[in-house]
Amino acid sequence: MTTRLQAATARLLPNDDEATMVKYSALRHIAISFAGVSIVGDGKAVGHAINVPTASGYHLLVVSNYSRTKATTPTGTGIVSLDFMVGGHRWRIEYYPNGDRPECTDSISLFLRLVDRSVTGTLKVKFDFSFVNQHEKQDSSYILAVKPDDFSSPSTSWGYNNFIKRQDLEKSNNLNDDCFTIRCDIAIATTVDLFIMVPPSGIHEHISNLLLSKEGTDVTFKVGEEEFAAHRCVLAARSAVFKAELFGPMKEGKMASVIQIEDMESKVFRALLGFIYTDSLPEMEMNTIDEGKAQETLWLQHLLAAADRYDLQRLKALCEERLCEQINVSSVTTILTQAEQLNCCGLKGVCFEFLKTTTNLKEIIAVDGLDDITRTCPSPNGRTSENADYVSIYLHLLDEDVAEFKVLYEFSFVDQRQMQDSAHIRGVQPTNFSDNHRCWGYPNFAKRDALEKSNHLNDDCFTIRCDLTIASTVDLFIKVPTSCIQHHISDLLQSEEEADVTFKIGDDTFVAHRCVLAARSTVFRAELFGPMKEGTIGGIIHIEDMEGNVFKALLSFIYTDSLPKMAIDTLEDEREDQEVLWLQHLLEAADRYDLERLKVLCEEKLCQHIDVGSVTTILTLAEQHNCSVLKEVCFQFLKTPANLKKIVAVDGLEDITRTCPSLLKMLIAKLVCL
Repeated sequence: MTTRLQAATARLLPNDDEATMVKYSALRHIAISFAGVSIVGDGKAVGHAINVPTASGYHLLVVSNYSRTKATTPTGTGIVSLDFMVGGHRWRIEYYPNGDRPECTDSISLFLRLVDRSVTGTLKVKFDFSFVNQHEKQDSSYILAVKPDDFSSPSTSWGYNNFIKRQDLEKSNNLNDDCFTIRCDIAIATTVDLFIMVPPSGIHEHISNLLLSKEGTDVTFKVGEEEFAAHRCVLAARSAVFKAELFGPMKEGKMASVIQIEDMESKVFRALLGFIYTDSLPEMEMNTIDEGKAQETLWLQHLLAAADRYDLQRLKALCEERLCEQINVSSVTTILTQAEQLNCCGLKGVCFEFLKTTTNLKEIIAVDGLDDITRTCPSPNGRTSENADYVSIYLHLLDEDVAEFKVLYEFSFVDQRQMQDSAHIRGVQPTNFSDNHRCWGYPNFAKRDALEKSNHLNDDCFTIRCDLTIASTVDLFIKVPTSCIQHHISDLLQSEEEADVTFKIGDDTFVAHRCVLAARSTVFRAELFGPMKEGTIGGIIHIEDMEGNVFKALLSFIYTDSLPKMAIDTLEDEREDQEVLWLQHLLEAADRYDLERLKVLCEEKLCQHIDVGSVTTILTLAEQHNCSVLKEVCFQFLKTPANLKKIVAVDGLEDITRTCPSLLKMLIAKLVCL
């Protein structure tokens, strides 16, 4: 039995020899299929195993009687799951409630075992164990970033001696009703997975850094005695009001050096700017340690008013959500009045729920709190629902004699991850369950013929997940919109609004925003704002040695953080050759402008195009632009005797000898090691 490092946190740290290979391990999104569930706790495992033919899948291990397994299973003895199939191979999870060895008696040990007897070579496998609610560890990008382990025979197992201390599990939310669920994600690694890692998107961080660096700011606001510098294009992209003020018919101070902001405190405007550049609610500035809750409530009310003034709906909802936590006898009337004035229906609903409690209402009447509301405003709200060739599914309440309560619930197929996110569940319309209404659901959940053609049905089996939350008062009324800062920045390129720099590439002209280019590329920053700056006064910048369609793709990546599709202007049978050439040119451009994520995205895509006709040019490119992992994938291709024979037959190695003789030496060294 092979163990990984004692602590689960060390999973992603490769050794020095492997650092280059693993440094770029792929972060591509793959579909991870459900491979069934095993329930253990009373002897033999029961459940259902599903044959997943694809290279990735996950299996659930439900420990249903934890205290019994702990009491009856000695150290060194494991409880095993059902055998399940992923990628054409049979696997099993081994659970040791009291550790797999004497030095681990205070821990739970978990291992994944290959139980196939037909495996002849070595399988490189990326896998991880997580509790079922640890969603961040179940994303395909996380699994693909894991260091692969070698599985070569039925005697091979890998895992954790100390997956979790028992006392930590027993204090945690993972143990419910003497039961916990472990998810094991498995991905059988391809050559590309082993070598290419795409860095995570950094556009959020780059845009927020713009505010801190103040580089390329082109507008100044004066609020009281303080001045704030910002970027017109970012403000316009994020707020319709700022767009109208700065670029529309009602624009003010277009030529003015400073724009005055009235009726707002400087710390509120600073928080407003912080949100615009980060899409997150900033923390309140504390001038003294004693400011406390009352000051925070006042600050949140002012920030809510500012969010409404500048049409920032996400910030407005974030403020409403926080203000719900501040509602008490002394604050409810002012919060309710503001909610009415600013049309904050959710916040108003929470205030009414608070006021409906008799004790709260009595206290407020005692201090004439209702008089304030009567003087300033008077007035809450409602909802509805809808069979033949469908699968129907319902949620039943089994408890007797219960008062009405509200439930947020959702049914989904187990692989519909987007519907299982907590943000999605909280966005669901709440349903009233009571003695009179015990059953709710969907009469037309899924059409049978559509289900039978879908990937949800595997091995004559499908799995439904039901997410259920008993709604709190805040859940019922406040829905925070998802972050959309990336969408706003990408819209800037499409609209070309207030672009302040022009590039000429051949006969093509492109406009862009200096501050965005500088935030995303250190080379553009140096060219536009540094000592080597060029064309800062408004002239056209000429880009040499690059095609227009490549520069267009480069700009698209800068504004979206995604690899664009190649523009199709060629016949279908020439398309692949053209795409390989375009990707090579785009990789060169990414290297030239220090866009590491784009460079690795191009490497990853080029790996899919390596064949006898392209491998030598791709290998040469990889050597010239220091793409060590792309080079390694090329070497893996060349190490196959059949591939090498074909390349030698067309004098492919001659090209390498002429352009990069050092590569030939490396290749020979690799072949010698076979």
